[in-house]
Amino acid sequence: IGHKHVVLIPNALPDEIFKKQEKKINFSYPQIISINNGFGKLKNITSLLKAFKLIKKQNSEVKLTLLGNDYGEFEKAHTWAINNKLEKGVYFAGSKSHKEILKMLEESDLLIHPSRQESFGSTLIEAMAKKTSVMGGNNSGGVPWVLDYGKAGILIDVNSPVNIAEETIKLLKDPIRLRQFAESGYNYAFKNFRMSLVIEKYIQEYKKILKIS
Repeated sequence: IGHKHVVLIPNALPDEIFKKQEKKINFSYPQIISINNGFGKLKNITSLLKAFKLIKKQNSEVKLTLLGNDYGEFEKAHTWAINNKLEKGVYFAGSKSHKEILKMLEESDLLIHPSRQESFGSTLIEAMAKKTSVMGGNNSGGVPWVLDYGKAGILIDVNSPVNIAEETIKLLKDPIRLRQFAESGYNYAFKNFRMSLVIEKYIQEYKKILKIS
């Protein structure tokens, strides 16, 4: 079977979403955020909630916000957390408008994306565009590619609450590293996932196709 080169063009964000000014990171009261729709096995929020309990033991000031369908007060995720005594320090924000989500991402210090499988993960690049550091699964489909294989974000074993907790605790104790990932994630997203750049890639590929035809 022959091989053929295929051009990969990613999803993109409008240029205006990208935060140009310096990111203010709250080192004293770290804010972690996670955005998912649906409280299912693949979304794997149960691992994050178990990890957060361990994180909270090391840093009592840290907060976790959960956004998306099934993540509101007394919805599926909240009910599960209460039943398993894992709700402490967690804000179950539920569904929000896209504008509200972007604002909350900008105000957060770390996005943890515990999903076991993603074809891409727009939430990741939205966080990167807001200079919010990102953690995602090292074997979660397209996540490693979006995070430049660990250069633009931290890759973790999302199936291990202990590993999630250990990597988060280590990061929150290292302000320099946390800021470095905020900047490297932003720079990578700016160079690869801006709408103006992606549109230009489409145009160039269409030109090649038309020329060949």
